[in-house]
Amino acid sequence: GMGPTVRLMAELCDASPRTLHRRLGESGVTYQELLDEVRLERAKRLLQDSELSVKEVAFEVGYSGSNNFIRAFRRQTGLSPAAYRRGS
Repeated sequence: GMGPTVRLMAELCDASPRTLHRRLGESGVTYQELLDEVRLERAKRLLQDSELSVKEVAFEVGYSGSNNFIRAFRRQTGLSPAAYRRGS
């Protein structure tokens, strides 16, 4: 299987690995897309509820650098993480 990564994802989603696999199968999204979505949802919460810098949030949700994170975040929300934080 996909091992620890699915477990990690499941924790982030508050779902069991089995549920996660089912959701992946049903929705036709790729594992990577779901992973990004989950990471970004978690990032939004961190931006709202924590004092972490954008770079720290990026690392916290599993991006290797803030540039990838900012790009992905903007793709999903239309905002930069900093702008999202100001607006939320």
